[in-house]
Amino acid sequence: MWISTVTKVFYFTAFVLSFVSLVWLILSPRFPQAFFQRWQRVWDLTLLVALCLVFVLRSVEAEYFALTNMFESLLAVNLGVLICRLAIEPTLSIRFFHIGAMALVCIGFIFSGFLPQEIAVLQPALMSYWRSIHVPIIMMSYSLLFLASIGGLGVLLNKEDARQKPLLTLTDKTVTFAVPMLAVGTALGAVWANEAWGTYWNWDPKENMALATLFVYGAYLHLRLNSSIAVEKLAWLLIIGFAVLMLTYIGINLLGVGLHSYGNFMAG
Repeated sequence: MWISTVTKVFYFTAFVLSFVSLVWLILSPRFPQAFFQRWQRVWDLTLLVALCLVFVLRSVEAEYFALTNMFESLLAVNLGVLICRLAIEPTLSIRFFHIGAMALVCIGFIFSGFLPQEIAVLQPALMSYWRSIHVPIIMMSYSLLFLASIGGLGVLLNKEDARQKPLLTLTDKTVTFAVPMLAVGTALGAVWANEAWGTYWNWDPKENMALATLFVYGAYLHLRLNSSIAVEKLAWLLIIGFAVLMLTYIGINLLGVGLHSYGNFMAG
């Protein structure tokens, strides 16, 4: 079908553009700031459009909102990372943050390339309007938390206060947006679970890890209010949060266990 072919073209275009954008960011000190920002925004906009078209075309071909398997989920996280990094730090001045974000996007594209990309028939549990509400909120919160962890890594690597302070401010802002979004997404997931399985909470591995993720990043927000705690220690909490988030998002799917096993890597 022609839609499938065009979708693959846009997917490959987004894949290439993400790597071009990463290289461009790495080489940015070699160019005048105004020249760099202008062309970086051109790449970013083109990449965003290409990735959005992948979702639109897959949804048209599937005849439902195409956010059901690990392949589409990774693309959604990539899209979220691209949007959030520009919304949170539009000046492109904190290079470490943007390089880290684009490296994450590139890894996401590489990973997605090894996953099944076929559009499959929806499982009964996914035939709900809640899928179009709960899943995007969760994916956006994950995108923000990944960015927060990149900021935490930057705080650890940049010991100079002049470089550390902007990264810390950026990280605080990111976590502040992400934690309430994850809490809302988790609560909505419980409502959906009650409709699908007859109970709000099943102590499913995915649900348990989502709650653990919320606790770790929520602890960061709580402890950040205590100015006596060293920022490096808080940054390590974000690194721990990244590990927990990866287990929640990738690890459980890799195991393919629990009521959320439809999201495992072999799901088409």
